[in-house]
Amino acid sequence: MPYILIMKQCLAHVLHSVYISPRRSSSMEAGQQDIIEVVVIDDEPISLLIIQKMIEGTGENIKVSSFSSARKGLEYIVDNEPCLVFTDLNMPDLSGWDILKTLNERDIERNLIVLTSSISPLDREQAMSDPNVKYFLEKPVSKAQLKECFADFDCLKG
Repeated sequence: MPYILIMKQCLAHVLHSVYISPRRSSSMEAGQQDIIEVVVIDDEPISLLIIQKMIEGTGENIKVSSFSSARKGLEYIVDNEPCLVFTDLNMPDLSGWDILKTLNERDIERNLIVLTSSISPLDREQAMSDPNVKYFLEKPVSKAQLKECFADFDCLKG
């Protein structure tokens, strides 16, 4: 058991040093800049942590809400209006496809970025045909890909 704890600590250190840009100290007055919310839904804890840390490293006014349960993530994005939603496709309790279907059935518009380990052209084609899906990214995602995605969303521009 201590080995797992040590590995988690090492992973956290690596993620911090590799993926997170140094943050500037914030001297802004409260309320001067809105907090931008991004939601990440992924059942794989390591993938969830990596993408969360990468997103947090892109700007100090970004709040990441992470969900390892697709059901809880879906409930959250239905009840709230995050700027962006990153979701995996293949998850045990509810798939990314189910999330897309539910949003469409309820006429809810969200900016979704699909993160998947699937390399199937059919998955890409099906996902990109959904009006809520703006990007389809294969894991692992690079900082460059993330920055490219972020550049396309007005809600992320300061």
